Amino acid sequence: MRRIFISSEHKSFIFRHRFVILAFICCFQFVLIMSDEANAPDEKKPKVDEDAEETDTGSREQTDSPTMAANDCEEEKKEEVFSFPDSLEGFNLAFNEDGELRDTDTKEAFVFKVKENNSYNQKRYEHIGELITEYVYSLLETETKLKRIYLPEDAAEDEPRSFVFASEDALTNPDRLMLLIHGSGVVRAGQWARRLIMNNSLDNGTQLPYIKRAVKEGYGVIVTNTNFNQDPQGRPIPLNSTPDSHGQCVWDSLVQSAAAKEIAIVAHSYGGVVVTNLALKRTEEFLSRVKAVAFTDSVHSLSMQGGTEAVQEFYSKDARNWVSSDEPLDTPIEHRWGQNDAPLVSAGHQKHEWTSYSAMDSVFEFFKTKMTQNEKEEL
Repeated sequence: MRRIFISSEHKSFIFRHRFVILAFICCFQFVLIMSDEANAPDEKKPKVDEDAEETDTGSREQTDSPTMAANDCEEEKKEEVFSFPDSLEGFNLAFNEDGELRDTDTKEAFVFKVKENNSYNQKRYEHIGELITEYVYSLLETETKLKRIYLPEDAAEDEPRSFVFASEDALTNPDRLMLLIHGSGVVRAGQWARRLIMNNSLDNGTQLPYIKRAVKEGYGVIVTNTNFNQDPQGRPIPLNSTPDSHGQCVWDSLVQSAAAKEIAIVAHSYGGVVVTNLALKRTEEFLSRVKAVAFTDSVHSLSMQGGTEAVQEFYSKDARNWVSSDEPLDTPIEHRWGQNDAPLVSAGHQKHEWTSYSAMDSVFEFFKTKMTQNEKEEL
């Protein structure tokens, strides 16, 4: 094997462009993680016949006929239109007492592949996912008694507007406030991972366990909705057209006027980017009021987002990132693709979408420690 020598000129080039190279690595990792949040069902579930789908794809790629390949491309270009029921009941689906999505007739778990038409199966899955979004919204209002707050605050009903959910005491609780921020993709307020909701349970995939525990421990709660960036007509929502701008709008409109002395934040995946941008753009108030940040498999990078020394110091002392790992929960992780701003520990699960649920007990223990520490410092 030939040995490869790097000239001094090349070494100099690599050194000068090291941040660009790091950015490329981070972006690549980000794409891998985002693929976990796509609309695909859990690949390990036996009810989803993923092998059949892979076989179909393979047969198309191996065709020897240019005509057949062209016809396949033409078919793929034509968007098939399907008609679906407008309720879970119309699909013979309902959540049982354990929060598991079940067929109301057979009592079996959710099945992704119901036809040989892959496009139909995927569209059906997405439509059911949208119905579940509305179902989770209703649970936030009925089961956890959160109220819907529209943003921008001065937007009329016929204008584009977003919304969040907040506990009754979110703005008046004098002690503590918790912000919950989900990741990117199809998830909306109250969700960590759609696939876990559909294939496992509401507890596994929604923020309901966090909300209930936060309320029990005396927190006011605000549930953000960072991916709701345009109205049903496709019009961008002012001050909320991106996840980052939504985070800033929530802070400026609600958090800034909240009475809480101590704020804790839970941010999953891209939610960590939202938090980091918030920390950098509202630094003075953020550092004075936020006492702890729990990232769950966050894809943020303080160095790549223009981090400051003050925010870096805060992250190193008062933030923690529970990352996907096969190590036991809370096992320290030395490094991960350049992330070194906040301490890394294992979330106790190898899958990205499971990290928030898996790390929950440890997250609340972390918050308890930080809040107690802050109270002692004030005495």
